Amino acid sequence: MYVCGVTPCDFSHARAYVAFDVLYRILMAALDHLMAPLRAINNNLSDLIEEAAAKTRTTEEETAETTGRIRSLA
Repeated sequence: MYVCGVTPCDFSHARAYVAFDVLYRILMAALDHLMAPLRAINNNLSDLIEEAAAKTRTTEEETAETTGRIRSLA
């Protein structure tokens, strides 16, 4: 289950994150013994952008190359 996290500059996006968190908890409680373990992966697009910017500053790699490499990992 992939869920995008809350954007730090706009907490109105928290509603979607909370809804998915509640859904995840309900599924874990109700279906835990019936299926393979459910794993929630939280990721923020702004985290990837910050990671790309930091990596670009420390290497000679262009920003487009860094973001393309990060996207290929997903």
